[in-house]
Amino acid sequence: MGLGKNRCIIIGDRIKLPNAILLEIKPDNSETELTQILKQICESASWKYGEIWVPKNDLLQCHPAFYMADDKYAEFRQESETFTFGVGAGLPGRVWLTQQSEWIENASLEPSIYYRSHLAKKAGLKAALGVPIIESGSVVAVVVFYNDIAEHIDEKQIGEMSDRIKSLISA
Repeated sequence: MGLGKNRCIIIGDRIKLPNAILLEIKPDNSETELTQILKQICESASWKYGEIWVPKNDLLQCHPAFYMADDKYAEFRQESETFTFGVGAGLPGRVWLTQQSEWIENASLEPSIYYRSHLAKKAGLKAALGVPIIESGSVVAVVVFYNDIAEHIDEKQIGEMSDRIKSLISA
């Protein structure tokens, strides 16, 4: 399932981590705790950048916690802090609406589905994965991870990733 031919694929997961790590991500955690969790996830899965979006007043706002593997992503971070997303808008908003993870092969080339594509291109960020953090049937946060290479995911990988995310979130 996708939003374009091999451009945006709804998937389960790409993160191979113990259940405790994803289940700990809640917007009421301290910025330091969330930053450490993002760092663990990014470093163990080789993501270059990670951010958290939390619902507030019917919009997703960028949480102060983030992780970047290199200072070259600082401008992307700074500009991202000025964005908000409504339900269904942009990658974080679609993940919020559908309560499903979403994969974008190359966010820097997809302005129609990834609203910060110009920023991603400038920063050298390409593949993006949005993951909903669900508690009591509601999304309490959307975590987005990025890599600096465009990556196509085939149907077999999508199935494997879907199984992993389901086990991480529902455990």
